[in-house]
Amino acid sequence: MLHPASPDRLAELAALLGPAGPASPDAVHRVARGLARSARGGYADGEFGRLCRTELAPVLLRLVAAETEATALRTAAARHIAAADHGEDPAPRELLAELAGKLDRG
Repeated sequence: MLHPASPDRLAELAALLGPAGPASPDAVHRVARGLARSARGGYADGEFGRLCRTELAPVLLRLVAAETEATALRTAAARHIAAADHGEDPAPRELLAELAGKLDRG
């Protein structure tokens, strides 16, 4: 499970990044592919190259982990709601247990 950033930290990051909207999955994939090519070929030199090699890849991995967790949350909540819609009486603790299991496995 990720260690979540505080709301203040997230607001600070959003302010630093400016008004641009989030990247599409295709854009993230292109960046990751370019990063991998640059790292393999040694094309990135200097401070920017070091940042690409040491910082950008972990940032992209955090994005993947966050999206994976968000998908697990949405799926578990949808399953819980569907069970209730079908006349079952799912307890909130069941949803919490499912979420805890999914998020602990990462």
